[in-house]
Amino acid sequence: MTDTAPRSYRVPGGVDGVRIRRLRVEAGLTGAMLGERAATSKQHISDIERGRRSCGAPLLRRIAAALGTTSANLMRSQEAVRAAD
Repeated sequence: MTDTAPRSYRVPGGVDGVRIRRLRVEAGLTGAMLGERAATSKQHISDIERGRRSCGAPLLRRIAAALGTTSANLMRSQEAVRAAD
């Protein structure tokens, strides 16, 4: 996985891209629509959902707001983080 966020801005534990995708689809949004609402590109949203790219806290907050949830709800569980290590 390529992580382009600066180290100081990376979200600890990682983002749950599968959850982001599920919430996006449930909200009836395309990747382009979510990208526009979160002030990023469709490709960046796609990469986050597929686990190819991480995101910093500011972008995570914008994605959460666009999906009507919290940043914490978009994080991987600690059990999943430990399993991935």
